[in-house]
Amino acid sequence: MPLVQIENIMDAELVLWRVSETEQELSSLVLPEDLDSISGFTSVGRRVERLAWRAALRSAGIRQSVIYNRNGSPFLKDSDRHISVSHCKEMACVAVSPVKCGVDIENAARDCSRIADRFLSERERPFLAGTPNPGMAAWCIKEALYKYAGRDGVDFLHDIRIVSNGIDVYEAVVCGETAEVCLIYEEGCVIAFAHAPAK
Repeated sequence: MPLVQIENIMDAELVLWRVSETEQELSSLVLPEDLDSISGFTSVGRRVERLAWRAALRSAGIRQSVIYNRNGSPFLKDSDRHISVSHCKEMACVAVSPVKCGVDIENAARDCSRIADRFLSERERPFLAGTPNPGMAAWCIKEALYKYAGRDGVDFLHDIRIVSNGIDVYEAVVCGETAEVCLIYEEGCVIAFAHAPAK
């Protein structure tokens, strides 16, 4: 089982999973209803991605059914816990939290500098100056905040703003709501976890 780690952040669990199994191997690690969730996918890659994050979720002891809201975001049926999921080529990440959250995982070396002007303002750039690959860090933060917002039509440049930074924690405003984002580097990936500010 390629469970990399379960990390506790702000009363949430972040489950990181290295995707190295075949579809058949992953199928043996999930619930039967998880297999039903991939029946409409024709792409093996898409089925493996879905099964990988479901395996990560199940490895954390979560047995509730996963259903989707109108925006396509997954949530746990009959549970007060919130989930957010993300995957990149060889990794999957699941956040399980008592409050709404958003998570994104990306290859830390991926270059998105050519498109950074589409989602990162000049005012935000100094907050990311000390990070490896600031453009990728910004993209990851904003993607996690987009999932945290949980609504359609959110503009990454105008509706999501990074307003300050601490040590691997960023304060942001998304659609008028304040949030915090933790940034973690692990297994060649950058992971952003967005959550309500600590009280």
